[in-house]
Amino acid sequence: MDVPEPLMAPDAEFEISLEGGRPLRDVSISRIRTPVTESTVRGGAYTADALEYKMRATIHDAGVVPLLTGRMLGPSTEFAQIEVTARTKNGDYTIYGILTDSVQRPGSVELGITITRILS
Repeated sequence: MDVPEPLMAPDAEFEISLEGGRPLRDVSISRIRTPVTESTVRGGAYTADALEYKMRATIHDAGVVPLLTGRMLGPSTEFAQIEVTARTKNGDYTIYGILTDSVQRPGSVELGITITRILS
């Protein structure tokens, strides 16, 4: 899987589906090397490869924390896939992923999402 170039554009707008759409800010997508040497199923949820894409983003609404608890891989055995919509000059994309971490700050939450697929 490759990330389409329009998703890397600074004018791309992102929204996460959490009881309606919530805007994401400070979005970055990067390709990272993982500690696995061959395809591995993580948490029975998704297949990790030696290289995968990770999204970092911020929601400026700390009230979403209760909505994230059941979606994060790890603390929940009944986690759910995360859906992010991206609007770009070249069209819209739907990004699916697994929430792997979150950091709560006063008034905001920073999310770490491992991208599992992208649809245009």
